[in-house]
Amino acid sequence: MEPLDLLVTRLRSPHARFPGIDLVMLARTVDKMRALLPGGNIAGYQIKGFSARLFAELSIDENIVQQVIAEAQDEEEFIAWFAAHTDPDAYPAINVLLASVTIGQRDRAGLEERYPCVRDMADDDTLFDMLDRDDDITYASLQAP
Repeated sequence: MEPLDLLVTRLRSPHARFPGIDLVMLARTVDKMRALLPGGNIAGYQIKGFSARLFAELSIDENIVQQVIAEAQDEEEFIAWFAAHTDPDAYPAINVLLASVTIGQRDRAGLEERYPCVRDMADDDTLFDMLDRDDDITYASLQAP
């Protein structure tokens, strides 16, 4: 796959899903991992957090996934590998686990420090909503005038 520069290419939403893989956070994680490829730019994003939790829940090694992404010709090749190496029966529980975490369940002051948009969000908004809103702000300059 080609590297991504996350200073000029918006990450996919944590809600985005690959065709045939009904799993949240995976497409966003792949974007971050492509940004780690030579010629890419992770731009301050990180794999820890939701992406690391995704790998832990799937019992899959982050380094192996990174290697597969580096060697895959395209996302379709990666999706085929991923489908063959993970259990789709685990996806629904992982989706609930990751997508249901709310701002109120976390240290709000810490979130506000890293994500100032949290100041205008409710405790029952999800962290996925927070990430989407933060991306809207971060990538506002990339949107067409």
